Amino acid sequence: MEARRNSGEAYQLDREYSADFWRNSLGKYDISDEYFVPTVRDVPMFPDRDVLPGETWSAPGYEVHDLRQGFNIREVFSFPMPVSYEYRGPVNRDGKELHHIVIRYNIFHRKDIPSGNPLYPYLITGYSDQNLYFDNILGRPHSYDENYEIMLHLSDGSTVTYEGSASAEVIESPDLDREALKDDLRQRLNELGVEDSSVRDDEDGVTISLENIQFPPDSSRLVASEQAKIRKIAEILSAYPQRDILVSGHTALAGTAAGRQQLSEDRARAVVEFLIELDARDRSRIMYQGFGATRPVADNDTADGMRRNRRVEITILEN
Repeated sequence: MEARRNSGEAYQLDREYSADFWRNSLGKYDISDEYFVPTVRDVPMFPDRDVLPGETWSAPGYEVHDLRQGFNIREVFSFPMPVSYEYRGPVNRDGKELHHIVIRYNIFHRKDIPSGNPLYPYLITGYSDQNLYFDNILGRPHSYDENYEIMLHLSDGSTVTYEGSASAEVIESPDLDREALKDDLRQRLNELGVEDSSVRDDEDGVTISLENIQFPPDSSRLVASEQAKIRKIAEILSAYPQRDILVSGHTALAGTAAGRQQLSEDRARAVVEFLIELDARDRSRIMYQGFGATRPVADNDTADGMRRNRRVEITILEN
């Protein structure tokens, strides 16, 4: 999954990706060219020997990007870069002995411009400076932070720049016991008196569906009764703090398709922001999406069906 957000806002689920690949003990990827993820590949790469603090080495890596939106490039867009490494030595983080590796690369790569595409990135420049903390026991990264800038020089003479900072930590969650979770959620919803609710499992995890969710007409403002309902949901979610959450908005079949889509997104975002305000999740562990009226659960030709289709779904993700 890939999420995006404007400054200060909740994360919105933007795209979903899947990939099958192998990676050997030195860090080399074995992956088909068809996949858009992982974005950075063959990084880190390790020499086939032990390294000591202060040692440096280099190896080629490459990045791949999805430029279908905005650039109309249907295939995976990739470019190579030489990567340099410096092993700083062992450090203690989160009660673990980890190994600090500084990773740097500069990007300068030219591409041939295909005919018929006035916005093709013919030159890619930039850099990345990273601090990687590697867990030797588990044989994988524990966390990292990064400052980066990538500039796409386009064939029409303009440039597009991506710059900023990033950080991440690998979080492992136990397998989701879906049957036990569904039973527990149903019991808690019943005990708390959450009306018009149901529980099911799907490919992403276990979902609480809140039908007949109440907003003023054409508004994403939660009315007092729905705030009370979401407070109860926040109490339920607090029992599963290790799981990420996805909130999905749905509308009945009324108005325009574009209006329904925007309204479903706005209402899902309102629920997410309220859950964040209630400390049900950190902003980085919850996201939202909208489906408009494209996934009805009942007939939109009846008042009862439209009531059921106006819903918000909260999924406890498999992670």
